[in-house]
Amino acid sequence: MYPLGDTTYDVAIVGSGVAGSLSAYRLAKAGLRVAVLEAGPWVTAGDVFDAYQKTEDPYHSACYPSLEYAPRPQEAHPHHYLTQKGPDIFATDYLRVVGGTTWHWGGACLRMRPDEFDIKTRYGVGRDWPLSYADIEPYYLQAEDEMGISGDQEDDLGSPRSAPFPLGPMPISILEHTVNDAAASSGMEFRILPQARGLQPYKERPACHGHSLCTPICPIGAMYNGAVHATKAIDAGAELFDRTQVTRIDVGQGRNVTSLQYRHADGHVGQVKARAFVVAANTMETTKLLLASSSEATPNGVANSSDMVGRNLMGHPSVLVHLRSKTPVFAGRGPQANSAAHLLRSGDFKSDRAGVTVVLENRIDLGGITVKALQNLSPDRPHGEVIRDNAMREFDIYFFAEQLPDSHNRITIDPEALDSSGMPVMNIHFQSGQYSVDGLDHAMDQLFAANGMADQFEILSRSWGLAGTHVTGTTVMGKNPKDSVVTADGQSHDHPNMFIAGGGVFASSSTAHPTLTIAALALKTSQSVLDYLEAT
Repeated sequence: MYPLGDTTYDVAIVGSGVAGSLSAYRLAKAGLRVAVLEAGPWVTAGDVFDAYQKTEDPYHSACYPSLEYAPRPQEAHPHHYLTQKGPDIFATDYLRVVGGTTWHWGGACLRMRPDEFDIKTRYGVGRDWPLSYADIEPYYLQAEDEMGISGDQEDDLGSPRSAPFPLGPMPISILEHTVNDAAASSGMEFRILPQARGLQPYKERPACHGHSLCTPICPIGAMYNGAVHATKAIDAGAELFDRTQVTRIDVGQGRNVTSLQYRHADGHVGQVKARAFVVAANTMETTKLLLASSSEATPNGVANSSDMVGRNLMGHPSVLVHLRSKTPVFAGRGPQANSAAHLLRSGDFKSDRAGVTVVLENRIDLGGITVKALQNLSPDRPHGEVIRDNAMREFDIYFFAEQLPDSHNRITIDPEALDSSGMPVMNIHFQSGQYSVDGLDHAMDQLFAANGMADQFEILSRSWGLAGTHVTGTTVMGKNPKDSVVTADGQSHDHPNMFIAGGGVFASSSTAHPTLTIAALALKTSQSVLDYLEAT
């Protein structure tokens, strides 16, 4: 089934991740005729879990498809699909399936803090957002309700709330109690993370059973993913076309977008016309599509009169610290990440170094523990006993830092080099920056200087990198069309009937996981699309 070229939809949406699917649901529910075009296929939890059981690749996205018609980058193989041109590797990973990357995310749903929306005004660094915390707070509430977010009703984590979380908090584990006791003298307290799962069923989703398999796949569907709202959008009347990659955005003689060109997996090509368009194809895929749609009318690409499309690429530079406890802590019971320390997210120090969120990882690297035990066999101790003992004691703490927008950190395309789907290859020029590195160094020094941490835990390893986790920027929002791509409503400065949803519109990366803010902004943008269509 293909969209017909002589059919004009009210809204055509590119991408079916959290932003695209939420937008489709809201717009279809409002009575609009909506088409959603998704490059990847539908997948089911059963298919993914079956692939997970069969694969020998330990990497968490190995059980998801990377197909010739919808290829994708893989964090474990950063030179695959992307060409790295900068001093630092931008190792990133996302999925191209209906529902997007939230099929294998951790589920954390932190709000940004108020001071993160005006970081330039407060601290003299980065860029201010063209909206305030008060502007987005109503949409945070809507997103939390749609996604079924659980959290501690008594703890807003520095982000004031006008209504409770939809679900109560997850319980605190032995691991969390042990780390909190040890970290007390550092001033850091690990507090319950808001997350897209709960101890109670929520709408069509069951209660979390605590398998700690959120990545690569929640085996029972307790954790939210974008396919939830892709399905709801279809139920509300939207038409979703999977395996349908948008290859070009057409702009007419005026400023408005007129149609989307697409290619189906079977080779069929066509176009979709609409009154309004929402591009929500993941930060990087959105950027590639805009740049690849150059024409006589848009010589630098669509929405790019400012030359800002692709610039200000941001991630969350990070460090993963692997530890061993002197006493059993039993990681792996509950969600894979249940709590975080927020002490270093905000403060006057941000004039000089990045804010940092410190996440207590509740996962067991049983494969790595087993390999290590077998490589160090001892006649004095059975390897099974070693594996069990280490599995009870080993865990990770994950530090991630906000990153300042930098116009030199950018995505460009190479029109002479095409990927397997026929789209231009993306070139990545990226550097983490001293601001982020200094923030990470300070956070690690402060936590591990605590006497209790040194007494209780042995640091087994520290690994830097993965700056491409939580990709934001490249189509930043702003008030000035000369240095931004979209307005605070996600509306293109250049093309009034085109809107952009997703992490690309972020003006700064913040110290929060981005998914909840992506969802909130998508809901805000959906209202703006409705307002635009009503006015025209």
